[in-house]
Amino acid sequence: MDNRVVVFAGFKAKKEKTEELRRELLNLIETTRAEAGCCSYELHEDLEDDSSFLFYEVWRSREDLECHLGTPPLLRLLELVPELCREPLMVKVTKKLA
Repeated sequence: MDNRVVVFAGFKAKKEKTEELRRELLNLIETTRAEAGCCSYELHEDLEDDSSFLFYEVWRSREDLECHLGTPPLLRLLELVPELCREPLMVKVTKKLA
């Protein structure tokens, strides 16, 4: 049975904060990919709105995801969301069906 967890996390930057948010999101990638249980951690930018970003994440288990949620780099980013984003963070935690 596949216990992997797939996460979609969306960020919509305030227009004047787009570059700052992009830098903050890019800064998460290297350390997150090195975390135990991280199978994939990809950042995407909307082709029609360059201030809109989406992480596609695959974690080995829910427990590995929970560990990630407590890491200092992620907690720092979450503190910045109200300042940098024009909408609340969108997060969907899913499992692959097919």
